Amino acid sequence: MLHRRHLLSLALSGAWAARAEGTPQVPLFVGTDPPSAQTSRMLAWMAGKARLDWDYRPTPWLRAQKLIAAGEGLMFGLSRTPRRERELLFSLPIWSNTTWAVVRD
Repeated sequence: MLHRRHLLSLALSGAWAARAEGTPQVPLFVGTDPPSAQTSRMLAWMAGKARLDWDYRPTPWLRAQKLIAAGEGLMFGLSRTPRRERELLFSLPIWSNTTWAVVRD
């Protein structure tokens, strides 16, 4: 098992590709709902850039947080908190999204 602080940087740098035969499989905890079309495209783009394949693992959110803290894989969409920043290594933002509440006038 890789140390949790190195898992993200290895995946995003493509370093696994240089060490492994073929395309490496990186565990990615995605929650219990399927990713949106936009998220799926972003993840495919990231995998192509890093020369890896995602091993999608539908997992309840709290369990996924425990697994990534133990170095068992990656997840996305987790907001930063002081406690999480002590335990996890966050990448730079992949994309930003603004959500609006809309009501009828």
